[in-house]
Amino acid sequence: MKNLLLVENDSPLAHSICQSLAQPDISIYTVASLSAAYDLLEKMPFRLAIIDRILDDGDGMELVEYLTQDAPDISVLVISQKSAQIERIKGMRAGAIDYLTKPLEIEELRLKIKKLLRLRLQNPTNVIKLGQLNLDLNSGILTFGAESKQLRKRETELLTCLMAHPNQVMSRDQLITHVWGSLSDQPLYSTLDVYIRRIRIKLGAISSTLKTIRGFGYMLKTNSVH
Repeated sequence: MKNLLLVENDSPLAHSICQSLAQPDISIYTVASLSAAYDLLEKMPFRLAIIDRILDDGDGMELVEYLTQDAPDISVLVISQKSAQIERIKGMRAGAIDYLTKPLEIEELRLKIKKLLRLRLQNPTNVIKLGQLNLDLNSGILTFGAESKQLRKRETELLTCLMAHPNQVMSRDQLITHVWGSLSDQPLYSTLDVYIRRIRIKLGAISSTLKTIRGFGYMLKTNSVH
């Protein structure tokens, strides 16, 4: 049974989310405040937390930062009316895997959560798996077939983002925001391209897995990594 924590004080929206995620193997626990979320986290384990920013007793970002530091095994997805780029960057920098802005497309949310839960099932020891690719997030060691490569920190973060969104075009801006976060620290596109080239070199015989989508960004093709 997979436990999901939903921190949302908009009751109709919380009801819609719960309905869209209803499955026999998923239990959703809904709270409307930070204090109630902290209480529940003390009582049971969770795979995923969906957190609104604007709550009655504070900013949900506080909870995101808490989970990142004290419960890194819980994946975090932020939903919020705070849609400015700087706010999305704050969310990702705080540790959220994704940041969706309101009004929500419930089907998009459902698909993202399904993908996150699949990655959690594949990643009980902090290893992301996609086809024959195995990436240890703690050590940065990438293995595939009989090959084993050591990735640098930025390379690991970039490949993690691409593996979390297989067959999906990730723009350069999305990748930079995910890895570098703060606007003041963001590199030029050419710097990002250098990191991508390094990852391709380390992928060796399966380098064609990592596609360049001209004018858009990059994509990791799952049908090329099996």
